[in-house]
Formats: sequence, C-alpha cells, structure tokens
Amino acid sequence: SLFRYFLQIYVAIQLHKMARRQCMNRILIVFVLFAILLLILLVVLLPGGDSYHGVIESPPPSDSLLGIYKDYAISADSAICAEIGGIFLSNPGASVVDAAVASILCTGLANPHSAGIGGGFFMLYYNKTERNIYMFDARETAPKKATENMFEGKPDASRYGGLAIAVPGEIRGLHHVHSKFGNLPWAEVLAPIIKLCQNGIKVSKSLKDAMDKKLDLILNEPSLREIFYKEDEKEVYGIGEIIRRPVLAETLKRIAEEPDALYTGSLTNDFLSDLKEFGSIISKEDLSDYKVIERPTVDYTLLDRFTLHSAYPPGSGAILGTILKLYEKTNQTSDGLNYHYFTEAMKFGYAKRSVMADPDFVDMEGLITDLTSEDYLNEMRLKIRDDKTFQDPGYYGGEFATREDRGTSHLSLIDKNGNAVAITSTINGYFGAMRRSRKTGIILNNEMDDFSSPGLTNQFNLPPSKNNFIAPGKRPFSSMAPTIILEGDDVRMVTGAAGGTRITSGTAFVIAQNMYLGKSIKRSTDEARIHHQLLPMEVSYEYGVLEKNLNSLHVTGHKMRIVTAGDDRSVVCSLTVESGFIFANSDYRKGGNVTGV
Repeated sequence: SLFRYFLQIYVAIQLHKMARRQCMNRILIVFVLFAILLLILLVVLLPGGDSYHGVIESPPPSDSLLGIYKDYAISADSAICAEIGGIFLSNPGASVVDAAVASILCTGLANPHSAGIGGGFFMLYYNKTERNIYMFDARETAPKKATENMFEGKPDASRYGGLAIAVPGEIRGLHHVHSKFGNLPWAEVLAPIIKLCQNGIKVSKSLKDAMDKKLDLILNEPSLREIFYKEDEKEVYGIGEIIRRPVLAETLKRIAEEPDALYTGSLTNDFLSDLKEFGSIISKEDLSDYKVIERPTVDYTLLDRFTLHSAYPPGSGAILGTILKLYEKTNQTSDGLNYHYFTEAMKFGYAKRSVMADPDFVDMEGLITDLTSEDYLNEMRLKIRDDKTFQDPGYYGGEFATREDRGTSHLSLIDKNGNAVAITSTINGYFGAMRRSRKTGIILNNEMDDFSSPGLTNQFNLPPSKNNFIAPGKRPFSSMAPTIILEGDDVRMVTGAAGGTRITSGTAFVIAQNMYLGKSIKRSTDEARIHHQLLPMEVSYEYGVLEKNLNSLHVTGHKMRIVTAGDDRSVVCSLTVESGFIFANSDYRKGGNVTGV
C-alpha cells in the first residue's frame, strides 16, 4: 500500500542518518585519538619537550640608576651602604679599602639575611701604583672538631643550629686588609656603622621578603625574634620601618678599640658561651688560629686586550673565566644561537665546579692550569655543537654532585687614583644558621652546609664531591667570584654578584653582554638572564628573554623553566670605565644603588 511505501522510505532515511552519525562519531573519535597521539609525540620527541614564554620586544629599562662619574664610584646592593661608601671615597685622606670596609660592614646591617660579621668574604684589590692585584680569602672554616660524617642522618643540622656554624672570618679579614691598605684609623672607619646600629636602619624590600620567607623559623628562635618581630603588632618589621641593633653597636665599639676582640680578646668568652648554648663545636683555638689567606688570582685574557682577574679556589673565578672564554670562542654574530652557545659554555663551566675545593686540602694547580690554557679551552669548544645540546652530564665532564650555596652581598668600588675593590660577603643561607649571639648581636653563618657529605647520592644519581668533604680547618667551595678586569694598567670593569649558585652565571652574563655584545652596563644588568648549572639539566630563564632566543634553545634541545617569584636570582653590582667615564649600575633585582662624582 501507499502507507507502507512511505513508511519504508522514512525508515530508510532514519537508518541512513544513524549510519551517518555513527560514521561521523567514528571519524571524530579517530581525530581525537590522532590529536592526543600527535601531542604525545610533540612532547616526547621534539627538542626541549616543554613550553616556554618569550617576548617579542625587550621590556622597558628598570628604574635602577645609571651613574656616570669622572672621579670615583661605588655600586652596592644597599642604597644606604652606597652612600656611606661615597662619603669615604670623597674623603681625600681615605683609601678605596677604607670605603670598602665601611660599606661591607654597613651591608651586614642593611642585609642581615645575606651578610655580616658572623660570616666571611673574598676580596680583590687592585693597587694601580703597584700594578698589582691582591686576593684576600676570609672564607669561613670548619672547626677543629668537625668530621667528614658529622651530618650523617642529620641533614637539617648542616643548615640550622650550632653545628651548621663555621668559624667566621669577616672581622679578622677586614682588619687584615685595612692594616695593609687602609689610610684612616680603624676606629674612624667603624664609627658610622656603630652610629647606624644605634640609630637604626630602614627595612628594605629584600630584607622584608627574607623575613617573610623565614617567618616560622624566626618566630621559633628567640635570638632572632627579639630583633625582627614586633610582639605588640604580631608581625615582622615592614618596609621602611627602623630596626636598631644596640648589642651589635657595643660589639663594634669594642672591635673599634680592640680589633681582635672577637678572636683573642674581651669578646671571645661571651661569643663562645653563646656558640656553646647553640650546640656549636667551635673552640677558643678555632677563633685564635683563624687565618686570612692571600691567594693568587685566576687570570684570563679576553678579546686579546683585556685581563680578567677573579677569585682563586675556593672561589669560582675559574668557572667564570671558563664560561666567558668558551663563549668568546663561539660565533657571537649568529644572533639566534647566542643563548645556546652561552648555555653550553655554562654547562662546561659548572661541570668543573664538581671537582673544585679548598687548595690547601686538594691540589688545584693542575686544574687551574688546564682551565686557563687556550689548548684545553679549544678542546672544550670543539664539543659545543651548533645544532644540539646533550642531556648526559658526563659529556660536559660532570662527575660529582655539588652543594647549592645561597645568599651573599657584593660591592664594587673605584677611587680617583684608579684603585679598585670587588668584595663579596656571605653568611650563606637567609639569616645563616638561624641563630644570633645574644651577647654580641652577631647573626651566625651556616657555612657548613656548603660542604659535601659522603653517602648522599643526589637526585641525579651522582655521588657527592669528595674534594669538598668536611675536614678540620677546611674552607667550603663557594660560587663567589669578585672580579676586576684591566685594560693594560687601567680598570675596565669591576663586578661581582650575590645569589648563591647563580653568582657565577649572572656575573658572566653581564660581562658578556657588556664586553662582547657592546651593551651599556645598565642594559647588560637589566637584561633578562638565563642560568644553567648542569644539574638539574635545564635552563632557567627570567621573564623578558626574547622569543627568538628561547626558540634557539628549544630547537637545540634544551629543557627550559621560567624563573618564578620564589626562585633565587643573581644580583650583579658593577662599574665600567669607558671613554674616560665611570659607568655604575646596581642590579634592580635587589634595590641597591650607586654613588660617585
């Protein structure tokens, strides 16, 4: 019948629609599965295998000051300490060493989370009259009762508390340098710092951030709580508020009259009493026997006309020089590959960090000879490929795991006679061992955490560096690399950084931007940085790196990670001398300043 005919047509149409929908669903499912498979292949097989976020144009300049001077200048990571250094540099009777001593003591007040007389330093001093560079090693040392296995089963004990404290070298070191090259009386140099302790110093953003980061530990440690925490308001001091240090003022008064008071004098017993209360193993003999060491510098020729002088081990000058020389030997005109070349140079440089150590305990002479040899550097350069990187640390010579160091503050100074100082000071982690001597007001370092310990294979399955194992009287290896670069007999650049393991890469990056790529010292310092320390096997980069530079890292196989708010950063303070003018800039990342005339 007619009805049955139309019914058959209707059923046929519906069956066709159902078949079509099923076909479309199958196609959709196949497409989704294909897209998922493609995404997996992209993640697994493409170089880098990660996302990255570059910028098309460089960000605008920071608000840090580019100082341009004729006679003298200082770059510091604290504004008030730059002012104090400038006052001494303007004094016709003062030397650049007087200014450096006052400024670094000030830094211990302004940045008590990073530096202070409870820690130590490396200093380079260039005496233009003598045409000579001096290196002073006042790094902290392991106590006589320290043992290689003292932190076995107690990993936090190397970071917090009495056992973490190494013998401080800062005051004996500063007095040693001042006795040789200071012009003003010692007490006169300390006078403005004593006054600052009494009158108080404003809390910077850097200090406030550190207090917030360590708030729980501060609250649980009475010796720190009483100076950083406002009990009535139940909070730490805020930015711009005043912190006074009256006990430290009395200690510095005593040291002004009696320079060795802490080590062999009227402060020793009180200091040791507090150390003992914290569980420290530092003895009276540890303090009395502490020695400031004058070492040679590590030297490199850059661009056939400049001489770079930097810190000999246990400092990282050789790593800094290796990075720069390897980068110099690449094709820097290949703009797209510049960041790849620099990253490969960092990987080779940081690989050698794993065998560096205190030269009084491990022979470093052969290694330094190699790392400053053009033939050895040329061999390394041949291993840098234009088209790829390698994920195996062994390719770069990485043999052992290394310790992360932290903290620090840096100053760069030059006087009207062309003499210069680069000094980097540290108590290691934020607020060091999280202990403060109540009788002396000194915040104590946790430098024992910079040593390696046996039996602790790290997350990358590399054994610890035996060269950096603990031994009585030994100094742990450090990333600090204060640097002075000369052109003939004249200073071309004074630089260095704070920032733990990123000190060396940050300093190298700024030098490369200025000296190889011809950028101003402010632009070189402002530039968004990259960092690679071999392990973890990734490039960390700051926001602001150009997309084309990140692309070059991506296509050559580098894994990348953007630096986040909680990450450590390098803070570089530099001076350059160009065309008869001194150009000074303090890294905007910490809020310091420059001063000069």
